[in-house]
Amino acid sequence: MGCLEHTWNFNRKQDGALVEVFEINYLFQVEGAEDVLNQEPISKEPHLRFEWVALNKLSELNVLPGPLKKLIPELSNSKFEGMWESTL
Repeated sequence: MGCLEHTWNFNRKQDGALVEVFEINYLFQVEGAEDVLNQEPISKEPHLRFEWVALNKLSELNVLPGPLKKLIPELSNSKFEGMWESTL
């Protein structure tokens, strides 16, 4: 569907160093069987949690990076394919 480039800073716990992180989020539209969509997606990383969310509920959640709250509904309602947005 599209792509979102994002960056943020944080202080590393081990030594307090300021770390700048660059991230690219690729957005895909998928279709799944109802039995799959009724199951909670399982993350392979303990610090991440996934869940299926209706588009009309997306704005109520703490979705990161923030521009995804705007980008996902825009892409799902559009007729064109492919979009790029950046927070840089």
